[in-house]
Amino acid sequence: MTCMSCVNAITSVLSSSPGVKDIKVSLKQEEAVVEYDPATIQPGQIKEAIEDCGFDVPFDTAPLDLADATADGSTLSAASTIVSSGTPPPQAGARFLSAANNTKQHRSPIPTAHSDSDTLKRNNSKHPLTSSQATLSKALNNGPFKSAQLSIQGMTCASCVASIEKTLKSTPGLVSIKVALLAERATIEYIEGETTPREIANLIDDIGFEASPIVEKRQDQVDLQVFGMTCASCVNSIEGELRKTPGIISASVSLTLQAAKVEYDNSVLGVRDIVEKIEDMGFDALLSGKSQSAQIESLGRKKEVAEWRSALIFSFTFAFPVFVISMILPMCEWGRSIYNIPLLFGTVLGDVSAFFLTIPVQFGIGMRFIISAYKSLKHGVATMDVLISLGTLSAFTFSTFSLLYSMFDPEHHPASVFFDTSSMLITFVTFGRYLENMAKGETSAALSKLMCLTPSTCTIYVVDPKTGEYTSEKKIPSELVQKGDIIKVVPGDKVPTDGVVISGHSTVDESMVTGEVEPINKTAGSQVIGGTVNGLGTFDMEAVRVGSETALAQIVQLVEDAQTSKAPIQAYADKIAGYFVPTVILMAILTFVVWMVISHTMVDEKLPMMFMHEPSKFVACLKLCISVIVVACPCALGLSTPTAVMVGTGVGAQHGILIKSGNALEAAHKITKVVFDKTGTLTVGKLVVASWNLYKPSRSSDKYRVVIGNKSWLNEHQIRLPSSLANDQMTQERAGRTTVLVAMNGSFVGFIALSDTIKPEAAATVAKLQQMGIQVAMVTGDQPLVAQVIASECGIHDVHAGISPSGKTKIVTKMQEQGHCVAMIGDGINDSPALAQSDLGIALVSGTDIAMEAADMVLMRGDLTDVVAAVDLCRTIFRRIRYNFAWACIYNLLGVPFAMGIFLPWGFHLHPMMAGLLMAFSSVSVVASSLLLKMWRKPEIDGRGSSFGYSRGRGGSSVLFGLGGLVQDVWSKVVFPGGNGRRRGSSAGAGGYTRVGLSEDEEAELDRFV
Repeated sequence: MTCMSCVNAITSVLSSSPGVKDIKVSLKQEEAVVEYDPATIQPGQIKEAIEDCGFDVPFDTAPLDLADATADGSTLSAASTIVSSGTPPPQAGARFLSAANNTKQHRSPIPTAHSDSDTLKRNNSKHPLTSSQATLSKALNNGPFKSAQLSIQGMTCASCVASIEKTLKSTPGLVSIKVALLAERATIEYIEGETTPREIANLIDDIGFEASPIVEKRQDQVDLQVFGMTCASCVNSIEGELRKTPGIISASVSLTLQAAKVEYDNSVLGVRDIVEKIEDMGFDALLSGKSQSAQIESLGRKKEVAEWRSALIFSFTFAFPVFVISMILPMCEWGRSIYNIPLLFGTVLGDVSAFFLTIPVQFGIGMRFIISAYKSLKHGVATMDVLISLGTLSAFTFSTFSLLYSMFDPEHHPASVFFDTSSMLITFVTFGRYLENMAKGETSAALSKLMCLTPSTCTIYVVDPKTGEYTSEKKIPSELVQKGDIIKVVPGDKVPTDGVVISGHSTVDESMVTGEVEPINKTAGSQVIGGTVNGLGTFDMEAVRVGSETALAQIVQLVEDAQTSKAPIQAYADKIAGYFVPTVILMAILTFVVWMVISHTMVDEKLPMMFMHEPSKFVACLKLCISVIVVACPCALGLSTPTAVMVGTGVGAQHGILIKSGNALEAAHKITKVVFDKTGTLTVGKLVVASWNLYKPSRSSDKYRVVIGNKSWLNEHQIRLPSSLANDQMTQERAGRTTVLVAMNGSFVGFIALSDTIKPEAAATVAKLQQMGIQVAMVTGDQPLVAQVIASECGIHDVHAGISPSGKTKIVTKMQEQGHCVAMIGDGINDSPALAQSDLGIALVSGTDIAMEAADMVLMRGDLTDVVAAVDLCRTIFRRIRYNFAWACIYNLLGVPFAMGIFLPWGFHLHPMMAGLLMAFSSVSVVASSLLLKMWRKPEIDGRGSSFGYSRGRGGSSVLFGLGGLVQDVWSKVVFPGGNGRRRGSSAGAGGYTRVGLSEDEEAELDRFV
């Protein structure tokens, strides 16, 4: 929940539910206390009703006794009720405390974000408990389970992902696991006490990958590098002094690592205070930058690229001589004479040289494939490494046995060897992995650039603690900036953190964060975003958000989450990958058997030419078998989706379009209907007083009972309205103005007409969406005539006016029932229920307010043309995913039959070395295809939308009137000068409404009237 509209939405829905006696929703505590009749409604139904509004209810709900409203000893896991189809288990039902009036209260904390695990739980609530749900049921009965992330190294394709998920699926205590191939991460949910992230990481290690838990760094915990310590006394003195410092909760110092870990209360002190405290003791302290630098290196895959480059050089050093010996020397007479120089036991120089040169490749570089294949097969799963190991070991083993057989054969027949196949296969695979990791590193380049935007240092003003005056300037690392610091930003500097300009003026380039092309003017009171670049002016700013609270940090986190998530279409690739390798092995065996039968039953003269060029029929059939094993590539299928998602989300972030998940990406390309909120979305959101009408002056009084709102709200308070009001209202509404009725001390006194201006790009955006085949609707809580005026100017025909926040949800639901895939466009607060209900919720925000939990997509600029850009980008990404899938499928559907020898009768076949080369380039080509998304540009929009924008101010503007009535204190905040009433996504300056077009006499009369 984010505002009172959320509270009203929940209250409205539950109040209309049968069996609910009373509902109290607390925005501050994020909880609801519901009094209900258990004979009519159950907690699970109450929970579902709240979730239908777009909110989440966790599973630690607790029934309360009305007498003492305590949950001690009476906690009920609502989840267990839900999983068992709404029937509470006996032990859970017994925990309800009875009340005298046969009603019960249920307290439910209400956070705002949906998660996949919550969806899983809700889905399970619709079916009886099955054996496959035993772990989940146990987790739910034990209360909320924990989640963690693991780093996994060594995955190459979807088969690796499938092998991990399949192997761990039955692990006791593990509720769910999702593995992201490109992000090299796994998200797990587990039952605390039954397993741990470390144990699960060990299981993944046992499969053949390197896994380790990712320890999330808390916001109030800092890692420091401490220099100058020489003994244990230094450690003790630092720890002792830090622990005595107010605000420091704990301190741990390591002499060996020259490091300190400090947990602190960030409301009392900051990181710089801790560093200065250590420096005052005579030591040097620096903020540890290992975590971010390691993450940037991981994103760029620098370690993997370096490893595969070294492996490629080593492999090529030995494989190329083998290739020359086996393929080049036999092509000429002098070469054959060198090759056939006799050695001991009937062997020749060429065979023995190839054998010894292949060993370092096969059991040096190739050992990593063999070990990985062994570990995966041990758990009953097969990965790409299994295919590589089978192909190379088959060639090496047969060649070795053939060489040994010729040594012990009395007649010393020439050996049938092809060591070049083994060594060159490994070299080509290594080359492919090298190129693949280089390309994968490019897919996350956008995220890496975002992480590097913050400047390394900044200049702050030093304050004299006695006088409170600024005495000097000091340059410090940006990581040490604390809330309240006054920072000097000179021309060309990067803004170090989020804050507010307090003096000076300049223009700031925000394109790298918000996608806004034009520099933004900044004066006193303007918000500035960390990571943006200052222009030619100089200004002083106050730090407001630091560390993980900054907009840049939130953007990085959103992009990381999106790139870690899976699009639903990825499930098809994962499913295929699970059966891919076993199927390929069976086809390879079938190829060998069939060609062995054909070659031994057919007359030699009619056999394909390939059999004439090989030492024996067995060797020819074995080579065909190896070609099938090697050419098949599940990597291309597995990389089709994640590479496109990673590149696409990065491109979106560069243009101010934050896509939160793969689900949002897939939903966006299916959109058939877009629903716009009006105020603050289609309009600027800055209401101005356009007119007013005084019917009856109020008498002077020390106290006023003020009622404001629409006609129905005043009628509810038995306030008599004059007959002439209807015509006056009609006149105002036809002009597109919203009328706010005012009554004082039980008597109607007049109304104020407020007007809002349409965003200059609104009409062009609507026209472009309609041109793209998307229907457009508008839903608003405003009066019908006002809504019609705004809609007609924008070119919207489907208008829903006078709708409450909960009503917006019902309208979206109805559209979905009609078969539409609905996108809801709002500003993320009052629209939260509708945003959550829609197939795609898009929030338009500005400045640093980007943490919109209910939205699936966030547009940083607040420009409506970005809605078109977002839909176009998602469609482009999804088309690229389809192209990648099509290419991967075509490659395998053509490559495998070709390798099986289908075209042998016409003289075409695939040599194992060529098969290895094709396999290497198949996955590289998919990654390269995804990298083409970097060429995406925003679509041109004819009309005002392509060239007009608007800049937002820093304050709030209006409050939605008349939907449930406004209380007196809201009126004082909104209308009186200096108020700070706020409408979501607004752009008005602080200080209440702006009055325009009024004479001095009218101003005075209006002030007296108010």
